[in-house]
Amino acid sequence: MLRPQEYFSVNTESTSMLINLLSKNQIKRLFFSSTAAVYGAPGLPGFIKECEEKHPISAYGISKLAAEQHVNEFLSKPGNSGTSLRFFNVVGTAAVELSDNSRENLVPILIDKFKKNESPIIFGTDYPTPDGTCIRDYIDVRDVARAHIAAINHPTNLPQALNVGTGSGISV
Repeated sequence: MLRPQEYFSVNTESTSMLINLLSKNQIKRLFFSSTAAVYGAPGLPGFIKECEEKHPISAYGISKLAAEQHVNEFLSKPGNSGTSLRFFNVVGTAAVELSDNSRENLVPILIDKFKKNESPIIFGTDYPTPDGTCIRDYIDVRDVARAHIAAINHPTNLPQALNVGTGSGISV
């Protein structure tokens, strides 16, 4: 990552400042957009449960997990509600200003390689899949928006964190 401190500034510090403003203004609900990167690189195939160990391996994942800790403190106060939504591999924006072209995002990397008429480099060829590559759960950005609306409109309290994906993986 080129500037890891920016992740902590934007994700962790800004979330803390936002929570302070919510508390100051007696706002009791918070729905936080987090990431599956808080889990790191899971070793076992299958679904990842919210209660699984968190071992982020990037500054992005570490900063989001730290932000979630601030969110959890807010959610644990009497009368407060909300959740952290942990998204898996978001894809699908057509708006250039909303696209994630970071060096770590697989889809933009692949698109860039194809535009240059180059073959992408796929890491990992020994996974127990038909082509040997790992499985990723890609979720459309429109489903991310629907998940936010569903969480906001949910009639009862939600757990402190919810994984959001399709539940169906595709090999890289």
